[in-house]
Amino acid sequence: VDVTELAKQVNVPTLVLHCIGDRVAPIEEGRLMATLIPNATFVELPGNNHVLVEDTAAFEQFFEACSRFLTAYNR
Repeated sequence: VDVTELAKQVNVPTLVLHCIGDRVAPIEEGRLMATLIPNATFVELPGNNHVLVEDTAAFEQFFEACSRFLTAYNR
């Protein structure tokens, strides 16, 4: 599904998180999405999972990144 044009229309703070070694959607896809969405924040997470798994570094970093992002936009 090509959402290129829709992504360009997003006008709210957006956080894009992506595992570096994602085996379903390559990291380049996450980077692309972040560049298409105006002023999006992109965070690379460690690991190769497409779905975050508890007790992995990416799982903890996901919540840390979300917390930082929400705190920044909740002022």
